[in-house]
Amino acid sequence: MLVAGLLLIGEVAAADGLFEAVGAWLAGSRLGSREFLVALLALVAIVTAVLNLDTAVVFLTPVLVHVTRRRTLDERPFLYGSVFMANSGSLLLPGSNLTNLLVLRASPAGAAAFATHMLGFSAVLWLSAARAIDSRPSIATYSRLGALLVPLTLAGALAARSV
Repeated sequence: MLVAGLLLIGEVAAADGLFEAVGAWLAGSRLGSREFLVALLALVAIVTAVLNLDTAVVFLTPVLVHVTRRRTLDERPFLYGSVFMANSGSLLLPGSNLTNLLVLRASPAGAAAFATHMLGFSAVLWLSAARAIDSRPSIATYSRLGALLVPLTLAGALAARSV
């Protein structure tokens, strides 16, 4: 239900031009392309950790599309980076991803131990995203890096559960 509600709110926001307006506002930043990318990906990670993965994806992805088109930048580093940051950011706090709540419930050590274990997996994803963006890889490279996401997330969940 949460995702369905977010999608409905997102549809209304898109119809009202909210994503386009925020994208235009952000595109006016004086940051260079690389700094701009880092700032936006940090925003994705923060929104994911504080709110949750679904909220970040539904509301920030359309903003990133509008930003990159307005600045005539390659969308791929922004969108693939956003996927990496949303997923890695969702590992940091139990409420960031609903699956984390299941893992936390099975872990007797609590939220601090959960965050400590997951930070390592999150860092691996951040480094993978940074490397992908720096090397200007092909779509195949992004796909291979994305394929790392599933086993790393599963390993993180198993590690957190064993705490």
